[in-house]
Amino acid sequence: MTAEVLVGTRKGLVVLRGERGGLLEVAGRSFEGLVVEYAMRDPRSGLYYASVTTWHFGPKVYWAEDAAGPWNQADGPTFPEATGAALERIWSIVPAEEDGVLWAGVAPAALFRSEDGGRRWALNRPLWEVPGRDEWSPGAGGLCLHSICPWPGNPQRLALGISAAGVWITEDGGQTWDSGFTGLVPGYIPEEARAGTSALCVHNMHRARPGPSVSTYSFTAACTARTTQGRRGRASPPGSRATLASRWWWTRATPP
Repeated sequence: MTAEVLVGTRKGLVVLRGERGGLLEVAGRSFEGLVVEYAMRDPRSGLYYASVTTWHFGPKVYWAEDAAGPWNQADGPTFPEATGAALERIWSIVPAEEDGVLWAGVAPAALFRSEDGGRRWALNRPLWEVPGRDEWSPGAGGLCLHSICPWPGNPQRLALGISAAGVWITEDGGQTWDSGFTGLVPGYIPEEARAGTSALCVHNMHRARPGPSVSTYSFTAACTARTTQGRRGRASPPGSRATLASRWWWTRATPP
């Protein structure tokens, strides 16, 4: 069985291939000299996607039938002129539950949707205009929507990780959004300022493959532990691969 790894670097995309369990060899290089933030293969269509940032043209999404190229530039994502925003970086590209639909998370924190296999992209307005957004604060990597977790079998459900604005969840395909960070305590904020804050540095969120009702994510708490996603976050048991200034959390989402 052939294994494939896509490696995004500051100097392009490297494609590694080889027998599973054996040595991998360089099968191709693309976007040499450019920053490749993210790359993935859509298992539904077999198409490849990459987010590439250039100094002159800014962040762009590209797609290809083979990761070794050639690549085609998509139309977007770009912010509508009325928003007054400019795209800084494309953090993630994730297949949705519907055929041909993809999601993209960007900075400044926003969600884009494509319904034609990544060729064109549109801004999710409800998240962009969610009440309280003007109080969101950037993390060390900027105000970024870095994690997107679809719900297997239910295209209406989606969870997002935003640094530093916590976890956000939709039950209606992105028409409305609710916070999902109950139980997370930002120890880096003075105690008197914690109530009601959304300044939660959640990052690297994933849905558990064996049990999709459970998600995991890293949360900068103040010191130690481990994490997951959903409406309520719970710290993992003490001693579970603790990391200074960061905790892993887990959450079990309520079944539909």
